[in-house]
Amino acid sequence: MKRRQGGRVAAAVVMVFFTILAGLFHQGYLPVAVLAAYGGVSLVLFVMYGIDKRAAQRGDQRIAEKTLHLFELCCGWPGALMAQQAFRHKTRKGSYQFVFWLALLVNLGALGWLLMAPEAMSWRQQSSFDWSKLW
Repeated sequence: MKRRQGGRVAAAVVMVFFTILAGLFHQGYLPVAVLAAYGGVSLVLFVMYGIDKRAAQRGDQRIAEKTLHLFELCCGWPGALMAQQAFRHKTRKGSYQFVFWLALLVNLGALGWLLMAPEAMSWRQQSSFDWSKLW
């Protein structure tokens, strides 16, 4: 029952996050490239988790944890969160989970900074979206 509950929580978190991103895109606050990056990198990372889980079961060469963490940091954390539950992979290793959640928080902090910080104004202007609605 715990696994099923964890999967539901992960799915809910990911659905809420993508709904927020889609809403920001629809309102003109977010370039489609950001939404596509989260979706694309998440899909790639989900597959990578599956490959790594299979390699672990077979005793084959694994994907380096630092590689997984890099993809998590670079917009792939939603896919990683789903894959951890779907494959029951990397969920019990405390040191891995610490870095995973740290990567997730850093990623969300960076996204928030890009959306809100005055220092990111030139990036927002280059995206040709009306970012002024956020303030």
